[in-house]
Amino acid sequence: MNKISGRSCCRGVVTLGILMFLSGWLSACGRGGGASAPTTTTAATTYDNYNKSVASVTTSAQTFLQVAQDWEGNDFSGMSVIEIKVLAKSFIDSGNSFVSTLNNVNATAGAIKKQAGKAVAAGGLPSGASVSPTLPIAVGGVIDETATAVAALNSKYDAGQIDDNTYKTEMDKIRKAKTLKAAGIGVSTIVGIAGGAVVGAGLTLAAAPGAVVIGGTVLAGAAVGKTISWIWNSCSGTNKAALAVTAVNSCKISAGQTTPDASIPNLTEDGGTMIISIPGYVPVVITNFKPPQSGNKLNIDFTPVPVDANDPGATITVDYNEIKVTASLCSQILSITGLPSPLDPGPGQSVTVTATVFPAIAGCNISFSITGTDGYSKSATPITDALGRASFSIPGGAADVHDTVSMGSNEKTHVVTYTF
Repeated sequence: MNKISGRSCCRGVVTLGILMFLSGWLSACGRGGGASAPTTTTAATTYDNYNKSVASVTTSAQTFLQVAQDWEGNDFSGMSVIEIKVLAKSFIDSGNSFVSTLNNVNATAGAIKKQAGKAVAAGGLPSGASVSPTLPIAVGGVIDETATAVAALNSKYDAGQIDDNTYKTEMDKIRKAKTLKAAGIGVSTIVGIAGGAVVGAGLTLAAAPGAVVIGGTVLAGAAVGKTISWIWNSCSGTNKAALAVTAVNSCKISAGQTTPDASIPNLTEDGGTMIISIPGYVPVVITNFKPPQSGNKLNIDFTPVPVDANDPGATITVDYNEIKVTASLCSQILSITGLPSPLDPGPGQSVTVTATVFPAIAGCNISFSITGTDGYSKSATPITDALGRASFSIPGGAADVHDTVSMGSNEKTHVVTYTF
């Protein structure tokens, strides 16, 4: 591809100010009986399927958002028709895959709820293990519209009705109209990839500099050698059908994978649902998630329950330990995030990207580099101030020029993108 480089058992849930998913379903409680009662093996299989579906979201999200960046940021004039066709197909296929994984999480969550029956419903957790249905509906709408438009254009080209230049011009029109940003979904204007995490637009605007650690003393010991998958998502409003058409930055998602006791950047904000999935264990779902305050690290610790545990009294208690983090060495940096100003620059408007390291440490080098679809490039290595911040100035570009700004320090990275 040619890119322009350069510019409790029968309760099922425990309420601790938040809701958590637990094991100990009907089979463990002895409800029902005979062939109709779900067995421990069936419950374990259902949990395993759910965990696999969560892990699939974390990988498909990262692939899709990276492809979406290519879709929005390439200069079609410098690409061949074949390359453009491949890029469009990649955007559509990866988008469909992402939507499929989101729907699969909700389907497997529904299977758990159905298996548990009234045990879960009585606990007040009818959909707490799901991602917001608005997200797959909204993204799916963009992908479907793109696929229809691309198919029609490809048909004209393959029939010899239009030449290469016309094809590129028309595909550029489709691309500008059928992007996540244009649809107001808010997952492509700012995409940060840091520590295996993917964050949607608007999220970093409110997220406080900090870190989240899934795995304290207990969890880190119980889940050693395991990969923890997590999803945080939030969608505003209640009318999902309307949101799919009219939402403006209404859906946000942060997803990734980590190891026990490893720090990930705070890519969440107040509210939303946090799903924590560990292979072989019952998933934990936290609603109305509260992230750490600025400058703090939040340790989430609990004793995981194996999916095949047959303990009628099984519960999961989640402990939170939020501490202030200070450091003086650049090698102690846990995360880096960045933000452009203005957030949505107009044509010719200069941009300043500010990176913030956590914890705040002065005197650390931040490597910045920018590439624009107009061929502009620039790099610099400013030093952080007492607040752990460093800035990078970029001249304005013409209308529809797309910039990708990468920054990093202590092997932690973040990417910011915007379109003039």
